Amino acid sequence: MKHSSAAAALFALVLTALVVAPALMAQDIDASATEQPADPTPRAAVPAAPDMLADVVPSVEGDATVQRGRYLVALANCGQCHTPRNADGDLLNDQWLEGAPVPSVTPQGYPQWAYKAPRIAGLPQHTDAEFVTLMTTGINRDGKKTMAPMPEFRLSKEDAETIAAYLRAVRR
Repeated sequence: MKHSSAAAALFALVLTALVVAPALMAQDIDASATEQPADPTPRAAVPAAPDMLADVVPSVEGDATVQRGRYLVALANCGQCHTPRNADGDLLNDQWLEGAPVPSVTPQGYPQWAYKAPRIAGLPQHTDAEFVTLMTTGINRDGKKTMAPMPEFRLSKEDAETIAAYLRAVRR
């Protein structure tokens, strides 16, 4: 019997939340639409958000497509293999995506391993169509799969195109 009264109380609470809360929210929305601000003085402009990728990916000039490509390059960690490092192992951002020795060792018994990541700044080795195919299928321009440790990406065509736009913008 205790269970049924607890269930009834829970049902009543849920029913109240589903019926009463939307009605109260609608009243608040209606009231806020007619309210005038107490102080009509214009507000100062909100400062631009800081560049959250500045420590990860060097900035480049470009439209929203290029900037989204920059974000995706940061997310995929492309610079970790495609950018040279100094003696301490830090990335050399003045040589961003210029190609570099792969910083990880080949797992024992793994025959297909790339020892050098190619230059991708400016996409000198690919047409945009070849690069999009690589990023959407994992197949390179020679019709072969990428060599580890390069992942076989399966990006959307749109994401692959935005990355290509960013990489073209990173010309040296």
